[in-house]
Parts: sequence; structure tokens; C-alpha cells
Amino acid sequence: MIHDEMDSLAQEIRVPYYLRAGWAWPIPRSATKNHNCLQGRKTARRQAAWPTSPSAWAAGKARGLANLVVIEALDVLGLRPIKILFTTMAAALLATTAFTADPIPADLRAMALATFKALPSTTPAVVNNPITPEKIVLGKALFFDPRVSASGVFSCNSCHNLATGGDDNLETSIGHGWQKGPRNAPTALNAVFNIAQFWDGRAEDLKAQAKGPVQASVEMANTPGQVIATLKSMPQYVEWFSAAFAGDADPVTFDNFAKAIEAFEATLVTPAPFDGFLNGDDAAMTSEQKQGLTLFMEKGCSSCHAGTNVGGNGYYRFGIVEKPSVDVLPEKDEGRFAVTNTSDDLYVFRAAPLRNVALTAPYFHSGKVWDLKQAVAIMGTSQLGEALKEEEVDLIVAFLNSLTGKVPEVAYPLLPAETGGTPRPVWIKEGSRGSIGR
Repeated sequence: MIHDEMDSLAQEIRVPYYLRAGWAWPIPRSATKNHNCLQGRKTARRQAAWPTSPSAWAAGKARGLANLVVIEALDVLGLRPIKILFTTMAAALLATTAFTADPIPADLRAMALATFKALPSTTPAVVNNPITPEKIVLGKALFFDPRVSASGVFSCNSCHNLATGGDDNLETSIGHGWQKGPRNAPTALNAVFNIAQFWDGRAEDLKAQAKGPVQASVEMANTPGQVIATLKSMPQYVEWFSAAFAGDADPVTFDNFAKAIEAFEATLVTPAPFDGFLNGDDAAMTSEQKQGLTLFMEKGCSSCHAGTNVGGNGYYRFGIVEKPSVDVLPEKDEGRFAVTNTSDDLYVFRAAPLRNVALTAPYFHSGKVWDLKQAVAIMGTSQLGEALKEEEVDLIVAFLNSLTGKVPEVAYPLLPAETGGTPRPVWIKEGSRGSIGR
């Protein structure tokens, strides 16, 4: 009966929904913006007496409350979450009935698998770049070599330090001429699973991303021609490129430079206790972490932070419900708008991937929040419109700790020796300021 009522009501207002186990989960809808019935509605707050989980739905059904329905919809970019509430219950019945949900639902793994994916056990494939051992060896050397920067000081590992969570643990990275970058450095760990790279998603994959910092004046301040001249001046690099790209007439190119780095970064996968749980190991996560996972899904965090990387697969406005303070969300950084020049993308950013988030402070694209609990609380008010209780924050952070994975062992490579033909480093260039990074 509840399915019939849901279908009838959804058709009447033309709201998409996905019903599972009696619970209406939110899904993005590209056409929602065209439905006038959804325009201008304020976000409705869920009252404490309403069911907030599949187990609460089950409890509600047992009490004859099956007609209470919560439908959640998102507009074209997920920028305006709308909760449209329907009930045929008498107000007095709602006021006198309590809902009690088990802290750890019996079907928690099934619920999680509907939203998340465990990391693969092998190196993931990437588009138009078959990964080979030769490419990985070359890409690893390039990742650690500071000579790909104009100054000879900065390498990929400078800002994406594999020993410290795949980032540099700074608010914003330090680059050429000791300039400070405009955004916090994302982690390189598991980056292969992101829908796109950088906070604004302007690089479609790791190949495109690898080319960006090298040329950004605030980061490495180099040019493709100078990079290739540097690499071709060292015979060992020429040999490695020839082995990695054996079919190419000229293997030492900027495109192949990027492909090799992408191949190496695709190996930076960090299996975590959460993956063990998804794969069937009940003991992989603690009771507190499982309770935190339950809250993470029930509160709506997983609406944006889902998939293999627990994020990194969609774009959302920072401050959907309540705009955070200007230090956390600088007004001058307009997010994806700089890429698309579309007004709907103002202050829209790619949802941060949350694997290893306990290692990657400070947080947000501004890097202004150093405490993970504070970051979770900010997300509660700004994205969910809810002031999370301290115990709820603690449990969600416990879950986030289950995303800390085992980093593959990476030995620092011995790099090719320079020759007399190797270009000399340049520390300061005229007009070196201005390009955006991250």
C-alpha cells in the first residue's frame, strides 16, 4: 500500500524517488530544475518524531505508521535539497508516538553496499593508458623528481607527500618563489577513483591533472618544452621512456610524461577496515565505527560522499543550507564557476573524497579547519541544516577513521644523473604570479 501511495504522490508533484525497504532515498535529477513545483521551496527540517532510518521505518510500520513518507529531491546540481513531507496520520498520533532505531541495523552491510563500493584488489584501469610495470617505474621517478619544476626544488611529492596521507598538511601549498597556492592540496591516494581532478574538477583525469601543476606559475612554474629538454638530457630517462612507450617514434613527450605519472598514481590504493567490512568481515570495524556509518547514511552525508572513494564523484555547493564563515569559504574563490562560467556553479566544488581523511588535515578547499570533528560539525550545519550532537560527531569521526587505509610501500627512487646538457634551474621568473592551482 505504501508503494502505491508513494507512486501516486510522486507522480502528482513529479518528484523522482528511489524506494528501498520502505525508505525514500534522495537521488539527483537533472530535469528537476524544470519543475516549477519545486522552485523556491524552503528546506524542511525533519522533526525528532519522524523516522530517520530503515530500521525506524520498520518500527513505524509495526505501530501502524506506514503512511508517513519522506521524499527527498535535489535540483539540477544538487544545490537545493528539498524534503517534501506527506502524512495521512493524525497529528495527535504523531505527537504521542516515539521511534526507536537500533544503533546498528541488522542489514547495515547491505545498506552500505547500496551506496559504497570496496576498493578493487588489483590496480584499476584508466582510460586510454594501459598500465604496465615500465610505466609505473617511470611514473614513480617522475613523481619524485624535483627537476620537473623550473626551480629544481618542487616535485609532485612535495605537495602530495605519500608519507603524510598524500598531501602536505598545509592550509595551501608552497610553490615557486615561496608563493602560497590558493587552495588546499587534495590527497594523491586513491585519486584514480575521482570523477575528475582538482577541487573544481577542471582536469578530467590524472593525465590532465599531472600537466597542471608543472605549468602553474604558483606551483612548479615550468613549461612542457623545458620539462622535455630536461628529461631528454639524461640518458636513463630516455631509456625508461623508450621501454614504457616502445611503440612511439618519439617516446619522450609531455603527453607520455603525464601518462607515466597517471600509471604510478593508479597504484596508490589504500585498502581500509571499511573495505574489509564491505567484503564480509564483521570484525573489520568496531561497534562505534558501525554506528558512525549508520549515522553517516541516515543523516544524509552519503548523498554527496558515496561510491568507491566515499566522495569525489559529484559537485555540490558549499553551503547548501547555511553558508559557512568567510574564512572557511572565501568569497573570492567561486569554485566550479571559474571552469563553466555558469551561475549555478558559484561556490560549487567537487565533494571531497573521504578515504584517509583522518590523515589529511587541514580540511576544505580553504584549508582553514584543522580539527576533523569541527569539519564534521560544519558540514552538518552548512550541508544538512542540522546541528549535530557531540556524540553524533564522535561516532561519525569513528567511522571516518575506518577509512584510513594501508598505504602501499613506496621506496624513494634513485633518479637519473644530470648531464652537461641538463637545463639549469631558474628560481624566479618575470610574471610568474597569477595562475591558479589545485
